[in-house]
Amino acid sequence: MHRLSVFLCLSIFMVQEAHASDLSGSYAGQCTGAIQCAVEISDKAVVSVIVADHFNYADKKCLVSGRLQATGNGLAGVIKNGWKVSVSATPDGGIYLNGLPKKACGLNLNGYYGAIGD
Repeated sequence: MHRLSVFLCLSIFMVQEAHASDLSGSYAGQCTGAIQCAVEISDKAVVSVIVADHFNYADKKCLVSGRLQATGNGLAGVIKNGWKVSVSATPDGGIYLNGLPKKACGLNLNGYYGAIGD
């Protein structure tokens, strides 16, 4: 019985740890040409998907953002116009964005985003 108690306590700790992952940071997408794409995650749950001028990141062409909820491997929730968006952590420290419709910014922004390191 003691082993069962220890196992349950460890299981609860491990589940809480999985939900506690913090994806905060900046991630670069695969946009090319005159634009660049990025995802910025702040405050552990505020996700901003950005399309900006290729040479001037301050010149934002499109910005979609919202607060998502923590899940076992990332974030998920509903943002603007009822879009069900999820952000999943990848083994290499990047993220995978899914659920953002093409009409959000006029192009497909779903897919892999690599971490922008310092």
